[in-house]
Amino acid sequence: MLVVNTIIGFYLISIIQIILKKTGMRRFHYTKQKTYCPSINLDGISSYIEKSCLNESDTIDITRWGFFKLLGKGKVPTKPLIVKAKIFSKKAQMKIIKSGGICILLP
Repeated sequence: MLVVNTIIGFYLISIIQIILKKTGMRRFHYTKQKTYCPSINLDGISSYIEKSCLNESDTIDITRWGFFKLLGKGKVPTKPLIVKAKIFSKKAQMKIIKSGGICILLP
């Protein structure tokens, strides 16, 4: 009797799910942390260099400042830069290389 009741119960649950189209939490595993990518422009790098009293010839690791991506808005300082970041935009990479600098990708 117990086996028959459980089979009928599972059958009714599956029919209810089909009719009402409810199958549980579908987006439970989607989190916003996967798309977390703070970015900074080239203008921001020059202001950070001034604030932290770095020489422009030093290597600049923007991940220490809390940024992962470097964007290409703004002007690059005239001295060559060695910049470390997780992601570079195409414009930022071209501007740094044209000024004689180096782009280093971090894992």
